[in-house]
Amino acid sequence: MPREKLTMPAVTEIARNVLLKQGNHVPTVIAEGSNDTIPVQIDRLADTHEGKLRQLFAIGSMLGESGQVGILHQIFMISEVWMSRNDKQLSPHEQVNPSDDPQRIEALMISRTQLEPFAKELLILEMIRNAEHQLTELKTLIHMVEDGIQKVESPLIESLIGGYITGLMNIK
Repeated sequence: MPREKLTMPAVTEIARNVLLKQGNHVPTVIAEGSNDTIPVQIDRLADTHEGKLRQLFAIGSMLGESGQVGILHQIFMISEVWMSRNDKQLSPHEQVNPSDDPQRIEALMISRTQLEPFAKELLILEMIRNAEHQLTELKTLIHMVEDGIQKVESPLIESLIGGYITGLMNIK
């Protein structure tokens, strides 16, 4: 009997429940393919964008070389992120990293890239905490579906896919 394909609403519901129960969400990649669906939790995500790209490439390579996933159908990535609240357009020398912005927003990002047919989706949920810093609510900030007009950027997933292809080429 064929497995039921993961959907963005199903993955979002699971991530939401984990986050509300535990108060945090370990960065997680879910690779779904013709053979199996493999979740990979990332204990410590690199500090720099370049480091994260290398890390996701290595995870993709490991998944591809293992052969467990089979033909890759889609990838989900779930991670806590900081977002800047600064609404005004700043020049490059005025821009501040979201983690350094005193007005930053704590959020959960869930992104999905489906390979056939190609589709991308991004959901960002603001994490609302009470005075005791306990998570009390998740509020949708952004929900984007790539549609030819609106573009969804997902360089980390793209790096993972590149690693996956490299891993497939290393299968002996």
